[in-house]
Amino acid sequence: MDHRERMLKAARGEWTDQLPWAPRIDLWYNANSSSRNLPAALSQEATLDEVADLIGGAYHKIVPEFLNVRAPEDNIDRALGVYRLRGMAYRPELTGVEREVRKEGDVTGGHLPYSGRIRVL
Repeated sequence: MDHRERMLKAARGEWTDQLPWAPRIDLWYNANSSSRNLPAALSQEATLDEVADLIGGAYHKIVPEFLNVRAPEDNIDRALGVYRLRGMAYRPELTGVEREVRKEGDVTGGHLPYSGRIRVL
């Protein structure tokens, strides 16, 4: 029985051969891969799926990999809800928006000067 069959049986309330397991290791992976500190059993370019294979867990695919961007500056507008992820078929751009972005060490911060009204459509 594979991971998919276990998950589907469990969702139907049926018994499986072992407990279905799909670990949320994405936060650990993001921290360790960005600092190039993955375990020696993995290459430093290993993907999240390769880590799941190594530990015998199923793939966790519900939440997008928010740090998997084309370039570091693609994370700048994330706090505004604007995502530019590698797997997206489009790349949103903000036009007519002034913002100040500073990088100090490992920290990138931004300031969006705003005066006026917010209108939600």
